Amino acid sequence: MVGKRMKIKTRILPLVFFLFCAPAFSWSLDVKTDDMTGKVIQTLAVESTNSHTLSWPYGRISARLLLRNHPRYGKDILFIADNGQLMCHSYAPCKVLVRFDDKPPMTFMGTGPSDGDSTVAFLPGFDRFISALKGAKITKVEVEFYQNGRRVFEFDTSDLDASKISTRPDKPTQKR
Repeated sequence: MVGKRMKIKTRILPLVFFLFCAPAFSWSLDVKTDDMTGKVIQTLAVESTNSHTLSWPYGRISARLLLRNHPRYGKDILFIADNGQLMCHSYAPCKVLVRFDDKPPMTFMGTGPSDGDSTVAFLPGFDRFISALKGAKITKVEVEFYQNGRRVFEFDTSDLDASKISTRPDKPTQKR
């Protein structure tokens, strides 16, 4: 019985160490094929490390920051809230403040998507954004929500590998 317990402990301890002590990567890479062109769509996404409570019916929400390289639409920065209504429309831009580490905030004029999804804001200036993002450990994004004011979402952007999004292969590669 004692030998059996030791075997279990020696098998479980490395797993526990891996789950709780291994470095976590905040960015996730998604690679898929655009059905219309047969070319690759690449996205890098990171989840916010904080959340906010909005008034009913939205409740607690978090957000994602997404870098996208699309064969038909080009390179985009997207801010995506779990819920709520961003004050960004396709016909009227909104002011989005972004702060990289302790540098002064940068202003981006976000626009909503053409389908009217009120949880998404496109931020123009991909190259400007990426240049500031490289090397930043913490990125803060401030957006305005309908009847809920401006909220700041924080993202751990320390492990960004921008090379994963800057190239455009002709064929999909495996997810990593």
